[in-house]
Amino acid sequence: MSVADRLASLTPEQRALFEALRQKQRPATPAAPPPIERVSGPRGVGDWPLTFDQERLWFLHQLAPADSSYNMIAATRLMGELDATALEAALDTVVDRHGAWRTTFPMVDGRPVQRVAPELRLPLPVVDLSALPPETREAAVLGLAGSFIHVHISENDRGTPGTGHVQWDETFRALRQVNYDGWLVIEAFGRALPALAAATRVWRDFFPDRQEVYRHGYGVIRDGWAAA
Repeated sequence: MSVADRLASLTPEQRALFEALRQKQRPATPAAPPPIERVSGPRGVGDWPLTFDQERLWFLHQLAPADSSYNMIAATRLMGELDATALEAALDTVVDRHGAWRTTFPMVDGRPVQRVAPELRLPLPVVDLSALPPETREAAVLGLAGSFIHVHISENDRGTPGTGHVQWDETFRALRQVNYDGWLVIEAFGRALPALAAATRVWRDFFPDRQEVYRHGYGVIRDGWAAA
């Protein structure tokens, strides 16, 4: 006799008991997870734990406090008349809207925290070159680019240069424009040193092997510099 035939032969009382047992044995539907409670205000003001990436960079900063390799420097040329007051107000509005731009990393009770300030105003420095002859202003602007000791060639995920999202063509072109003539050093994060990998929160491989970083990274530098 099949299961369907056996169920069909049950009396109404037996069928009711069978359905009750089925309902009792059926796993309960999991309750919906509670909503995530927001712990910060709308502007994120306060002291908060560091993320893994922030811990990594904080650790490296302790090793070399004067190293500016992780400072992201960019230059933008605006053509036409510039309202410096309006530009400064626009930058202040961006800083005011995004807590990341108001964040510093002080020590509290022996541990670093990310501190989001309620407000931050940064003056916009202006260098007026209008007194210079027009033919010398271009060289003066390039001279304001600053001096570099060395440049780290590091992909956005700290993996193999040329496999991520960094616009290397623009990078090398900018370095050429400021007459950079220093070291170009490949930087990639690996797990060869377990203690350092743990301290910098490197929990996965960013490249297949070191030879790939050397070969591909060197090719990116060689070809990018030649094309710039």
